[in-house]
Amino acid sequence: MGFSMSVKLKIIKIGIFLALISCIAACGSDDADPSSEGASDYTLAKRLDSYEFDPASPLIDRVNEAPDFVLSYLEDVMDATQVYTPYTPSDTEMEDIRDYLGLLPESYMETLQERLIAVYFINNWTGSGAADYVFNSDNEVYTYIIVNPEIMRHDVSEWITYRETSCFITDDEEDRGITITVDCGNEYTGLMVLLIHESSHVMDFAHHYTPYVLEGIGQSVSETDFVKGIWTDYDIPVEDADFSMRDYITFYGKYNGPMIYASQASALYEDLENTPFSSLYASQNWAEDFAEYCTWRYFTNRLGQPYIITVSRDGVTEMIYEPMQSYQVRERTGTPLF
Repeated sequence: MGFSMSVKLKIIKIGIFLALISCIAACGSDDADPSSEGASDYTLAKRLDSYEFDPASPLIDRVNEAPDFVLSYLEDVMDATQVYTPYTPSDTEMEDIRDYLGLLPESYMETLQERLIAVYFINNWTGSGAADYVFNSDNEVYTYIIVNPEIMRHDVSEWITYRETSCFITDDEEDRGITITVDCGNEYTGLMVLLIHESSHVMDFAHHYTPYVLEGIGQSVSETDFVKGIWTDYDIPVEDADFSMRDYITFYGKYNGPMIYASQASALYEDLENTPFSSLYASQNWAEDFAEYCTWRYFTNRLGQPYIITVSRDGVTEMIYEPMQSYQVRERTGTPLF
């Protein structure tokens, strides 16, 4: 029996998820000395004592060049199609990075001070960035943040519009007249949103606002305040929170995407309006739901910036949606922000 496209997409995602879990298990059972020549790149990357980490250092001093073993591990485990190289920010970019780190939520700073090993800017990264996890000898979770340096060359509206439009097929004649834009202002580059988003994942790693970010990193409970009544499992929402085409949502060309036609965008956002999710990206799983909610709540409420999605056809507006004005989104609880 053949599989539907949505089932095939689910199988692809589950396969990648299980591959990452198997790597976690392998790391936990590998007793090789991280300093020995026999230690794998994965073992080195996942052990805190592989890094030069000073929890007393200012966060800006943790913007460092990614070690070779981290680059090799990321190529092998995360994306074998890419060759990653370290990027060194310019003096001007370092000033922006310093300023943006200083704008992160106060409630995040203690955790970042204790748990953030480094911020690595890496060339050829697919997407905006990532937060990856590392264990100390007591199996406590530490982390580093990966940043695609391209994100600093675009204001936040340009970058989030790029992220959003990567979800849609625009090749067919019917779809070429569709324009999807996200207005987030131009006060910041895309780096600001990336840092809030990935720092939110760090908070989740450390404090379990969702039951787990990856299986094995989290609580032995089936729900937390944030996911209660919205998610039944990692990427399975309750029926009332689910919507048509959700299983087809992809970004940056991952998971064989895009799979949704641009001509379907208005219908997709109209469905999103009736959910508690702050973005299409948030609807993928509870980890992204948490990171996106925290990001857009802080970005709009505390930084005072807009977050408005517009779909137009041949220059005529079809719909406008402001997710953070939605009652269902605004009533979310169980986050470290408020």
